[in-house]
Amino acid sequence: MILRHALLLILCLVPSAICQQSPGITPEEAARHLLKKVDPVYPPMGKQLHIQGDAIIRIAISETGAVKILKAISGSPILMPAAMDAIQQWQYSPFLVDGKPSAVQTTVTVPFSLGGSPEKIKEQVAANDLFFKTIDLCRKQREDQQLAQAETTCKRAITLSEQLDKARQLERLEAVRETGHALFLQKKFSEALESYQAEMRIAEKIFNPYDADLGSAQHDLGNGLWSLGRTEEAKIQYGKAEVTFKLASAHMDSAFLKNVYAKKLKLVLHDHAALLRQMGQVSEAVALEKQASDIVVKEGLRDE
Repeated sequence: MILRHALLLILCLVPSAICQQSPGITPEEAARHLLKKVDPVYPPMGKQLHIQGDAIIRIAISETGAVKILKAISGSPILMPAAMDAIQQWQYSPFLVDGKPSAVQTTVTVPFSLGGSPEKIKEQVAANDLFFKTIDLCRKQREDQQLAQAETTCKRAITLSEQLDKARQLERLEAVRETGHALFLQKKFSEALESYQAEMRIAEKIFNPYDADLGSAQHDLGNGLWSLGRTEEAKIQYGKAEVTFKLASAHMDSAFLKNVYAKKLKLVLHDHAALLRQMGQVSEAVALEKQASDIVVKEGLRDE
């Protein structure tokens, strides 16, 4: 879910003078100057999840007619990169201000459609936006320790996820996971375990053995089982999570994501070791603690 949140940030990729001083023009006026238009490549995940709708983007057009992205206004984060890649290849004829070529700003809309009716697409976009607003609020309430409110909001997110396309299993998994966290922090362990079990059922269907999200589900389930004293079952899930995070790191070239997975693996190892100590398996716990201490997590490492 890192990508989704990153894409919703303001993207100002041009000099601040252009951002602040370029005059704005209407989309209709900009369209009359468009010399070269490149259509976006529909993202495979967008097709798989049947995501449709408009990507709306604020752009700056230079004195020569070249395009720079200013800001993502609205649209699915899965569709937005493809829209931006296409728009950056567009070319406009120069805009004249007082008879001289000038940089301007405008808003462009890039539609993505898989053949659905405009009404159906509008319904899907509205359902998508409402789900993400709800799950973001759920997460924020949990992080702010507003746990009772978070529980209600997260359960609402589950209901909303069920109104999305059947292929949108990632959204359903996120909703039940966040609900589990809100319940767990309130010590409603039986209900939390039910949520984590639902998370695992989805994870096993949609993830590969080397996907980090599968490891997160295994870790969550281990925590849920341990909270109810089901230590042997929890031990198994922690072991599975360790294997999954190691596989995830081996399948990933990104130093940033390798670091993220290392941090998650270290946490699982600490939880597993604490469980083993409770079970009286001290030597095994010491071995896991040694593994955890050998993992170096770099602070401040950023995605490239």
